[in-house]
Amino acid sequence: MSTLTNPFEIARETLRLLAVRRIPPTPDNYLTLYQEITGAKPGDEPFPDKQLRSLAAALPKTSDQLRLARQLDEAVKAANWEDYKNKLVEFVSTLAESQKNWLGRILFLIFSGNGMQSTSVLRRLASGNRWSMS
Repeated sequence: MSTLTNPFEIARETLRLLAVRRIPPTPDNYLTLYQEITGAKPGDEPFPDKQLRSLAAALPKTSDQLRLARQLDEAVKAANWEDYKNKLVEFVSTLAESQKNWLGRILFLIFSGNGMQSTSVLRRLASGNRWSMS
């Protein structure tokens, strides 16, 4: 079989092979034959750059998120899924760690006051009462 390069010719040949081989014309079967004709390796899926760019664009616009969005955009331009994943995981891990630090600080402030104040604060937190500014 001669090597086809025109997408229309490849599509036509794919449909012809589906009919000749009596294979049901499902998207998966079409893809398998299309890859066979073009010589592409099965499993070579296109890089989802549009979806990944939209994810980066949806981030809030603080300095950390802007830096992350820029890093994610660079990974998309390079079609590097591993780098994209690593940057995202690193950011979320850092965010989770900073949340832990805040929790520790809040607990320290609660328990560093006198005993009555700490007990009162804990009771309010446990009961779900709203704080008033009076």
